[in-house]
Amino acid sequence: MEMFGIEVDKIWILAGVLIAFTELLFPAMVSIWSGLAAVIVGLMVWFGLISPESYKWQFLWFFSLTIFLLLFWFFYLKRRFSSYANDTRDSSLLNLKGVALTKIEKGKPGEVELYQHYHGIKKWKADSDVTIEPGDIIEVFEASGIKLRVKKF
Repeated sequence: MEMFGIEVDKIWILAGVLIAFTELLFPAMVSIWSGLAAVIVGLMVWFGLISPESYKWQFLWFFSLTIFLLLFWFFYLKRRFSSYANDTRDSSLLNLKGVALTKIEKGKPGEVELYQHYHGIKKWKADSDVTIEPGDIIEVFEASGIKLRVKKF
């Protein structure tokens, strides 16, 4: 069976690759599983496990596989592989200096500006265990994702 002049199995596979590719544009570890589910459905149609005419079964398998793969990621794979990753800590930001733009208190993050651009960013959200006033010179002692932990210099 064909749709738009292309066989249904190839449409599923192409759609799966395109959906998985969106993970590169918007990383969240979600769309990759929908893409993989679409590729699996395409292979099931190609090998004759699902009829090319039964769209209802194709979509049922697609949604079921997507949910299964998402749950498998969040409850098994993510925990298993997170022990190999070093969190989101970036040691290359350590000891960089800058100035506090807003007041920073324990539990109330503020904003700092590093003296040099880093990762294309000069202004960062920052947290501290001590109160830092605007204009105080700061030093980065920990970086996690896009949030810095700073202290007075």
